Amino acid sequence: MAVMPSSFLPLLLAAVLRAEVVPPQVAGGFYPGDASELGAAVDSFLAAASSGAVKGEILGLLSPHAGYSYSGATAGQAYAQVKGHSYETVIILSAGHRVALRGAATLFGGALETPLGRVPIDAAVAARLRSLSPGIEVLPRAFEGEHSVEVQLPFLQRALQPGWKAVPLLMNTEDLEASRRVGEAVAKVFKAGRTLLVVSSDLSHYPESGAARVADLAVLSALTSRPDDPAYFQLAGRALMRRGVPGLDTTACGESGILAALYAMRRIGGVARLLRYTNSGEGPGGDRSRSVGYAAAAWVRGAATPRTRSLSAESRKNLLGLARRALTMKVAQGKDPESAFWREPEWNLPEAVFVTLTSRESSAPGPSGLPDRPAGPGDLRKAAPGRLRGCVGSLAPNMALADAVQYFAVEAALRDHRFPPVEASELPGLRIEISRLSPFRRVKSGAEVKPGQGVVVRQGERRGLFLPQVWAQLPDKAAFLGEVCEQKAGLPRDCWKDPKTDIEVFDDEAFEESE
Repeated sequence: MAVMPSSFLPLLLAAVLRAEVVPPQVAGGFYPGDASELGAAVDSFLAAASSGAVKGEILGLLSPHAGYSYSGATAGQAYAQVKGHSYETVIILSAGHRVALRGAATLFGGALETPLGRVPIDAAVAARLRSLSPGIEVLPRAFEGEHSVEVQLPFLQRALQPGWKAVPLLMNTEDLEASRRVGEAVAKVFKAGRTLLVVSSDLSHYPESGAARVADLAVLSALTSRPDDPAYFQLAGRALMRRGVPGLDTTACGESGILAALYAMRRIGGVARLLRYTNSGEGPGGDRSRSVGYAAAAWVRGAATPRTRSLSAESRKNLLGLARRALTMKVAQGKDPESAFWREPEWNLPEAVFVTLTSRESSAPGPSGLPDRPAGPGDLRKAAPGRLRGCVGSLAPNMALADAVQYFAVEAALRDHRFPPVEASELPGLRIEISRLSPFRRVKSGAEVKPGQGVVVRQGERRGLFLPQVWAQLPDKAAFLGEVCEQKAGLPRDCWKDPKTDIEVFDDEAFEESE
């Protein structure tokens, strides 16, 4: 027989003393107040959804928390994936709309009530979470008038087998570290097959419908493409907020809960899969001038590795055109290119980018009067069809993709210190290549480096990088790694064999202008 640790006893006693039933706060508003009507509405949403849309073990769900007339169909798509499943505990990470919270607010006992009945609080799991993360506090007043947890309960009541208990967690902190602590505590109490994690969050508030779709799909791409990098999800949201989109107050009102879920899933081993997206302006009678975004997603068991999706052929062509216009504006007209809210979602996401300019001519003398030996991050690139004229970029995703393409095109032309600035007369004779770098992945040694990968070596403040294209000129791995150590990092040629050297690899998506 398992014995409860003595440290839990004071917490459980406190839970008993605070136990209370939280009555429905938004019944008859966000959803029908009559039990029969509510059950029928939820059942219809579940029946209309596609069950089994994702394969594998489902660990968690993302569901919106708006009124059912707006987001019920989207929520139904999430909960249809677990219809008929049996769990012991459902941990609900929700947006707190009424009380400022430094970590998370929870209840230690009692129950949450809807017209469909009472959902008991799992006091033992709540106590364990509190012991693991002191930022989780018992705060019943945070649940007064709050709807974000409550609107999830009828779906859970109709979808799951009876017998489960809830642990509600309200969050609204902007502190990434606080979200990490909550998420990692959640991971420690999570029991495979017996625990379900639910994140209650809407997306953008309140741009026009078309802008909402662009911003929301960008945020969802950040959620699904980098499951091991919660900080990137927050960075993507901040980058979108700087786009100056009219009416955009937030990119995800439950951002801190999503971040906590990402930290939890990084430890549990879960990746998000998008099931459905819409916004309030796209529905019948919706106000397209002022929209809120809704998404359904499922976290499934899987390796939390980045999955950067390739750009479409049209997107590549348009980015090259954007770089060409930026060069023309700055070099020929002296005007800076403008930042914007780009209508292609991925253009608004932070990306690490390099832009390379080469002469369209055959190999020719470089600025020194001698044949050019390319020496940028894309060093030792193939000589044909022309010589390097500039190559500048960033190793970190500090700028939106489209902004980075424009900025580094200009930097490569005017501020690559190895070459004189490009003149307007040269522009027709230059070819532009864009390299979009994947997230870096640390490897244990040079033995794990594979031909075709980009490589970064670091020792203290010294760092060197080769883009993947360099393999065309240096197919021998020892020579490749030796050059990046010596030529790029200024380190001994065999630094890649030194245990003190950090080695990272990456891929790139490189595309260039045609003839």
